[in-house]
Amino acid sequence: MSSATTKRKRLAQDIIGQLEDELQDDNLNMTIWMKLIEEVSKKDKAEDVRNVYERFLSLFPNAGAQWTSYINYELERAESQQEFQRIEGLFARCLTKVYHVDLWKCYLVYVRRVHNMITGGESARGVVLKAFSFAVDNVGIDFFSDNLWDEYLVFIDSWNPISSAETFAKTDLKRSVFRRIIGTPLNNLEKYWQMYTAFENETNPSTSRKFINEKSAEYMKVRSVVQELANVTSGLNRNLLMTKEPLPSDFKQLAVWKRWIAWELSNPLKLPDDPHRKRVEYSFKQASQVVRFFPEIWFNYVQFLITVSEQLNFEVITEISEMGLTSNPDSFALTYQIAELYEKNMKHDSMKRCYERLIEHLTKKYNYWSELESQLNATLEENKKEEDVEEVSKDDDDTETKEKVVDSAKLVENEEIKKRLGEIQLTKKNLGRAITAVYCSHMKSTKRCIGGKESRTIFAEARKFAGVTWHIYDDSAMIEYYSNDLKLALRTFKLAFKYFGTEVEFLIRYIDFLILNKDLANAKSVFETSVKNLATQEGPLRLLFKKFMKVELNYGDLSSVKLLEKRYQESFPNDDMLQVFQSRYEEAGFDGIREFDLHHGFKNEESQSQPLAEEPPLKKQNAVANNTDHFEDANIRESSPGLPIRDPFVVRDEIYNLLRVLPKPRYYTEAIFDAEKTVKFFENL
Repeated sequence: MSSATTKRKRLAQDIIGQLEDELQDDNLNMTIWMKLIEEVSKKDKAEDVRNVYERFLSLFPNAGAQWTSYINYELERAESQQEFQRIEGLFARCLTKVYHVDLWKCYLVYVRRVHNMITGGESARGVVLKAFSFAVDNVGIDFFSDNLWDEYLVFIDSWNPISSAETFAKTDLKRSVFRRIIGTPLNNLEKYWQMYTAFENETNPSTSRKFINEKSAEYMKVRSVVQELANVTSGLNRNLLMTKEPLPSDFKQLAVWKRWIAWELSNPLKLPDDPHRKRVEYSFKQASQVVRFFPEIWFNYVQFLITVSEQLNFEVITEISEMGLTSNPDSFALTYQIAELYEKNMKHDSMKRCYERLIEHLTKKYNYWSELESQLNATLEENKKEEDVEEVSKDDDDTETKEKVVDSAKLVENEEIKKRLGEIQLTKKNLGRAITAVYCSHMKSTKRCIGGKESRTIFAEARKFAGVTWHIYDDSAMIEYYSNDLKLALRTFKLAFKYFGTEVEFLIRYIDFLILNKDLANAKSVFETSVKNLATQEGPLRLLFKKFMKVELNYGDLSSVKLLEKRYQESFPNDDMLQVFQSRYEEAGFDGIREFDLHHGFKNEESQSQPLAEEPPLKKQNAVANNTDHFEDANIRESSPGLPIRDPFVVRDEIYNLLRVLPKPRYYTEAIFDAEKTVKFFENL
């Protein structure tokens, strides 16, 4: 994220410059990159085109479509041996890492151009055939790789044998290609089956039945899967250009990709381990090229490779993880995943760099919002100084008074700025917590694999961060505590108390630590000091009182509990003391008072499955007739003899049973729903 300062203006015709400015703000915006590549390519300056492609591919090294465009650009202009060597270098960088059908077709074009059949003869044919075999080995399993297989078959057909040996070789090769196709779920599998049977019948009618029968069962098996795979991949958009902030349509695409991956993992073809692994990995590679800004795709891809064989795939795994982090630099999951991998393999410097990179990225965002906050505060202060105030005189009981007339536009602007400042402060708070969490993980990882001295260095670095939260102090203290250094742990908590003495979550954590060490006296001291610090914060103060009442109940004495209860009631006279009492006796997530006394509780399966026992109608009528409203109604009739006598209102059984189990009004501390809107809703039914 770039600085919040204003950039210099570009000329309207400087489209490339404008796009470059936009990329400074968002260098992962695929749409802007595509526009920039298009504009630079129009100028057809080779070095500029290469530069923009290289910059793009450094961020998105698995972007198959862009690799294809880049190499095609070079192929169109290649004439010298040096230029073909450059193209070969490009293929070496991407071909076995980017599984993209069009890229492999581009590779075949290059091979056939370099190894010309007219001048190269049989030697060139052999090279091209190997290239085709190499291509279908890598991307021939793609459901939509029909064109690649078609080109392969057409090339074989173009072979004109000059001997019977070559004729037999050509026939065997074509048969083997057809047999590979028949065993692969392809979009046009039925077309290939018909081509295969025609081929066998034309080649040798006497042996055709034998060869066809050998593959018939496999064809039927694969054909049954083809329609299933077509349904699974229905709606897949491989040309999607995602933005860093996903759109609703992007989430739909993610669901389709995950559906395909799950289908491949289920192994519907019942393949052996190696072919099955290859198909699953292929689906992950395809997904990571399109929905690259969803970290879960990369995470699951890496987890799959780790499951297959972590040691054999360590270099591959780390390369894929780094690729995922390039597209998702703020991903916690990918950072922690690769950091664990480096830690396990004793690569401590690489592990450290993972955490530092995430901290650096998030800190840039934090600094951006801090700078923007400063600018808005400066604008707000300037507006206050420049308020257009006019003195208006008027007579009021012969007394001249003055009124300030404030520019309403300025007032509106100031309110908008204040609202924006509130949003920025919340964003900064969340980012501060996130950055602190990364520091905590970094510190604990460093302690595990290097030692306590180095982990304290991380703690010292974290304290310098302006938005650091109390959690780093807590984790550092607990590291020291479990390293048998209680004094240092206590000093760390005391230091945190100095900075975070008004944050109730920290205070509760500090009190818990003191109780853990049987230091009830210091816990009471922390409590009393905190009560003063939180005097103006009702919510946190309530939590602190309830926490310490439970501490006294568990480890102190009842008289102390009652004194605290009295102080609580004095501070919050309108609170329901039953709820305060209730909070003291909640144990391990079970609240007996709530479950059995407040009618909020569970019912056993038998009571849930059986309807409530009905009371005799007479009893229900008497209950209704004996309520206060009924007596008031009777008194009204006595005082107003002209009013007609009404029959007693009888509540239906279903409603009565519902009313019996509803909690009493006093148990609700806030409105659950809007009664007026509810009534209007039922009126309109």
